[in-house]
Amino acid sequence: MSDATTPPRWLTDSEMRAWMGYRGLRLLLDAQIARDLQRVSGLSAPDYDVLSALSSAEGRRWRLTRLADRMLWSKSRLSRHIARMEER
Repeated sequence: MSDATTPPRWLTDSEMRAWMGYRGLRLLLDAQIARDLQRVSGLSAPDYDVLSALSSAEGRRWRLTRLADRMLWSKSRLSRHIARMEER
């Protein structure tokens, strides 16, 4: 770890290729999983995230604020997303 006076250490060419390869693979994998989830269940990845988080709650319910905190979402984002889920 560096402090404010120490310049950061940049990645070597080999490290950068490995990092960019990982990032590209992760993007492709996430996109494929999202497509498969949508095709098989009709759920978007965020829909699944909401339902998955709720499934771990006692009684399968949480207050909106607690659920938003658990998902690392803002309360307004979660509220809008749940409203869209209800409309479907």
